[in-house]
Amino acid sequence: MKPSICPVCKPRHVRVFLLMIVSIAWMWTSGGCATKKAYSGPDLPPDQIAIIRPDQNKAFTEIRIRSVDGYPLEFYESEVAVWPGNHRFSVDVKLAFPYFSDRLGFKQNISLNVEAGRVYTIYSKIDSIKNEGFLWVASDNESDPYVGGAKIGPIKLLTSNP
Repeated sequence: MKPSICPVCKPRHVRVFLLMIVSIAWMWTSGGCATKKAYSGPDLPPDQIAIIRPDQNKAFTEIRIRSVDGYPLEFYESEVAVWPGNHRFSVDVKLAFPYFSDRLGFKQNISLNVEAGRVYTIYSKIDSIKNEGFLWVASDNESDPYVGGAKIGPIKLLTSNP
């Protein structure tokens, strides 16, 4: 005789399963926006630190800060909070388009002298026809579109054969 599942229990299993799926999805999406605290001591208010973040509004271009001052970021950390001063960042940029993301991208190290109370955004552009990319940083409080005075590039893309 085949055991049957109680009609009352079956919906309960489905609800538990759906609750687990929703919980995992929430943790995954909310964790992608974490800020790495790249300074020692207690948490400081925004007017005493600088925030550096990648532009996330660009379609098909993924910018990822890999490290700040030699300290790596975890996969879920997208922004960095630092003390004012000069900092060195390692940045990866890739074309976020299926089948091309591993072949069209570049890595770049940049140094920034940041000021307290500002938010800096790293922007990038990939030109797949010319096989090159550009990187630039803008501040939320400056009329100058390029922090440091100019774009970085052209940077040769890291191409690999499929």
